[in-house]
Amino acid sequence: MEVIEKACQSANQYQTETEFVTWKQNDIVGLDLIDPIIRAISNSDFIVADISSVNFNVVYEIGYAIGLGKRVILVKSEGSQVSNSELNRIGIFDTIGYKQYSTHVQLAGILTDTHSSRVIPVDYEKNFSQPLYVVSCAETNETAHRITSRVKKSKLNYRSFNPSEDIRLSASSAIENISTSLGVILDWRSGDSEIFHRHNARTSFCAGLAHALNIETIMFAPSEAQVPLDFRNSTIPVSRIDDVDLGIAAFVPEVNQAFQVPQADRQVSSSRLSDIALGDPAAENEFGALNRYFLRSAAFSAAVRGSVKTVVGRKGSGKTALWARIRSYLGGKGRMIIVDLKPEGYQLVRLREEVLEHLAFGPRLHLATAFWEYLLLLEISAKIVETDRKLHTRDPRLTEGYRALSEMVSDYTELGDTDFSERLHKLSVGLAGELSTDREFMQGNFTGSQLTNKIYALDIRKLRKTLSDYLAEKDGTWILFDNLDRGWPVHGLEEVDFVILRALIDATRKLERSLAKRNVEINAIVFIRDDIYSELVTRTSDFGKEQPHRIDWRDSDQLREVIRLRLADNEGFDENSSFFEMWEQIFCSHYMGEETSQFIIERSMMRPRNLLNLINHIRSVAINMKHQKIEEMDIEKGLDAFSTDLLVELSREMEDVLPDYETLLWDFVRSTRLLAKDQILETLTRAGVQPNEFDRVLERLLYYGFIGIIEEQEEKYIYDYNYEIRLLLATIRSMGQDVVFSIHPAFRDSLSLR
Repeated sequence: MEVIEKACQSANQYQTETEFVTWKQNDIVGLDLIDPIIRAISNSDFIVADISSVNFNVVYEIGYAIGLGKRVILVKSEGSQVSNSELNRIGIFDTIGYKQYSTHVQLAGILTDTHSSRVIPVDYEKNFSQPLYVVSCAETNETAHRITSRVKKSKLNYRSFNPSEDIRLSASSAIENISTSLGVILDWRSGDSEIFHRHNARTSFCAGLAHALNIETIMFAPSEAQVPLDFRNSTIPVSRIDDVDLGIAAFVPEVNQAFQVPQADRQVSSSRLSDIALGDPAAENEFGALNRYFLRSAAFSAAVRGSVKTVVGRKGSGKTALWARIRSYLGGKGRMIIVDLKPEGYQLVRLREEVLEHLAFGPRLHLATAFWEYLLLLEISAKIVETDRKLHTRDPRLTEGYRALSEMVSDYTELGDTDFSERLHKLSVGLAGELSTDREFMQGNFTGSQLTNKIYALDIRKLRKTLSDYLAEKDGTWILFDNLDRGWPVHGLEEVDFVILRALIDATRKLERSLAKRNVEINAIVFIRDDIYSELVTRTSDFGKEQPHRIDWRDSDQLREVIRLRLADNEGFDENSSFFEMWEQIFCSHYMGEETSQFIIERSMMRPRNLLNLINHIRSVAINMKHQKIEEMDIEKGLDAFSTDLLVELSREMEDVLPDYETLLWDFVRSTRLLAKDQILETLTRAGVQPNEFDRVLERLLYYGFIGIIEEQEEKYIYDYNYEIRLLLATIRSMGQDVVFSIHPAFRDSLSLR
């Protein structure tokens, strides 16, 4: 603090136009803190915030100042115990930008150079189709689960920041998402873990921003938590789960009231870039808008014909977008039953840890398959009870069957009203509690009929017959199952996880066959990550005969069309214009001599989510710089931030199948972009890979596109070989000792490659 005081004194002596005043009373218990600091921020031309210790009060005030339209300068001591990499993982600070100092003289120089800071725009149009924004933690818990459940029941659509999809929260993303919202939901965590610390830093920033913008905000915190003074009085303490219900019940009417308030005339933006919306990289945050600019693909056409049973794709390839568009398309096809299920692994934790992990493979698979089949029958019935509540009174063919189903599954539907995740959680917890105390059962000593009695609370044959008779009167039944791999163990998947996945796929096929015998057709599609599905096939010798439909992006022009459709959804763009006619309105034509769209697409690893993320990073830089059009320097800075995000994300993605090598990608830091095989093996050794694992790990690096090869003097990666790893490996073998590997250009900035 002494350095800061001296720096302010020096800065005030050096110039007289600006007076620098310190605020050093942040953590004095019992002090009336919030009103004075809020007044001070409101009356200031700009604020300087020291993030050397990531004080949550300070982070709140940074968000608050930005929300008020104040210029913000961030500084950090070079002697800080908070590393730059930790700030990168949080995400907010490095995307705003911060300057480092070691002496009061250096800090005084930063203070007097105020022209380098700019006001960050916060004037975005409200998103009335998805009015809520939820900031989630990487580790879910019962409170977070309950928040999601209650929000779904409110029928208010929401967007979210989810660390399982986005590695870190950039300031630009937080600002845009909060500014466009009518309500913000936050969840404070108690504990000392790094995950909680990062989450609470993001939560503090978002709270300050939302409060300054006068957006309806609710924050839940454990009753024992020491919430920062700045917003302690704004939190709802949670001592029992009903506190969440009461909080959301009071919050939702306030958000609905905001719909009725006339919106002030929006200021004309100084940059057209801030008016352009390309949608959210995460399909979960733009289900409504997807209908306007979804690119119909071969996978979509095959799926709606009923010729697809399993859809696999790499993370960010568009699986959830396809899931959502199929659901929307089929929902408009008349008398159909659409069962759309998006659980998270969290809901199966008790069943997994207390029962499945302790059984041998055979009993484990038998139990998991029976559980899924029972759950699917219940969910189809619950969907009928929900959607045909009025229809059955007007159609005498449905009346009797509806009443029978409604009565049979009443206990199940009451577990969670209209929320599948809540029902799944309670059903699995109840089953785990019953089975884990049965010693004979846990030893695998059970027959098929005993298993049936344990799992099925209903007469399964009667339920199946009643359901099939009812479905015979409908035009079709579809089960769309997505998201099972979200929330699975952070550090690698175990055998039990693959059993759960296989059991789900087996159960859907078993259900299709059993109802087909009654002349009832059901189409079930399971969406899963490609690497996890491939690992499942590898680990299970008697599985994998059914060919899945893969979502692969190979053509740059296809990805250009994804962007063109999104640009055309904005005012001022002619929907009949070509991609390049639209692109040249917002982007410079070339970067380092390369056409910009191709340069950016090549660094997206041919994944739509990566492409949108990279463009948004670049666009945010240009907006902050007040540029009318994206320039080369914006691309350079945006790519640098994106490269770090992508490296962290891919590293975490690979941990699911290579859990023993967490630092593998990072061990390539400061290497050359072109590598001989012995250099690759040297790096693998440094990462702790044993020689007998070299081939498997190298294959994974090639599979994920982190490494490619030089062929005919060009860099080529897995997508250049139609995503066929066997073809790529065969090409490498044909080159012998002459093979040269290359690290994907998307990672060259983050790894400081030579």
